[in-house]
Amino acid sequence: MPPIYYLCKQKSAIRQLFIRATLYNKMDNMTENLRHLTLGQLKEIIDRNDVAKMNSLLTENLGVTMKVTKAVLGSFAHTPLYLPEMRLIMVRRGTASPTINLLRHSVEAGTLMFFAPHSIVEANNLSDDLEGEGITMTDDFFHLTVGDHLPPAFDGRQRDFRLRLNARQMAYAEELLHLIYQSIRTTECHAQVTIHLASAFLWYVNNLWQQQQQREQQGFSREQQLFTRFIALVNEQAATHHTIDFYASALCLSPRYMGRLIKEVSGRSAKEWIDDAIVTGAKVRLKHSDRLVRQIADEMNFPNVSFFCKYFKRMTGLTPNEYKHRDI
Repeated sequence: MPPIYYLCKQKSAIRQLFIRATLYNKMDNMTENLRHLTLGQLKEIIDRNDVAKMNSLLTENLGVTMKVTKAVLGSFAHTPLYLPEMRLIMVRRGTASPTINLLRHSVEAGTLMFFAPHSIVEANNLSDDLEGEGITMTDDFFHLTVGDHLPPAFDGRQRDFRLRLNARQMAYAEELLHLIYQSIRTTECHAQVTIHLASAFLWYVNNLWQQQQQREQQGFSREQQLFTRFIALVNEQAATHHTIDFYASALCLSPRYMGRLIKEVSGRSAKEWIDDAIVTGAKVRLKHSDRLVRQIADEMNFPNVSFFCKYFKRMTGLTPNEYKHRDI
């Protein structure tokens, strides 16, 4: 391989590290004013929807639900939600088509979904019989469970993933989740019991993820891998970087080649993907924060509030204020 290829790869890796550091600094500032779907808010929702029927327990750093239904998830349907903590959800029955960090997915019974901290999720097409279970935890609790040895699936490189579990794998994962639930509920259990059970659950999911990765990598072309990197970068940077040139440079590609590649792999243009991410980020800020439209326009690197309003109206058919005050 020519030396220039390795140089480009090295520069790209350094640029990615800088981009991620910048992103999390901006995210820290943003979260001060956003209202998110936090553990505390989940507890309020669960309290309103009959804890006994949902079989859910939430502490300051950890939440486990053994039964979540459309009745609960439906209250969040068709509006983007910012998730500050990591979440793992298993679908026991029913179907849905959530949009997760820009990409639309179809999920059914036997699907396990992972959402990394700072993911943006929109619940769509929830079937009436939808039922699942899951766990959510803060970064502090996560690091207590794994210590210094991070499972590769949860080392920060994956913003989300989905696993298709067979009946045996689903039953084993459910049993681990049930043990975590019981350890929180039982006063005889020391906190270390819960921590180690959560660690076992995460490592089991990690093993399933690694097996799936090996199967997928064998069938992934270089173009598909570049598209995956492009989507990850757009998810991280679209709030402040709106041009194709920025993403092409970050991937060490020419804008023309990148545009053609994205179109061939996904059927959509690179600009459409970037616009989707910008609009989704704007919707989250408008619907789930107290910031003024001009503050959001400035935060998202628009030249002025008028430009932002025209852009948002062109993309959604609504002005920012119309969207902000529209009933979900």
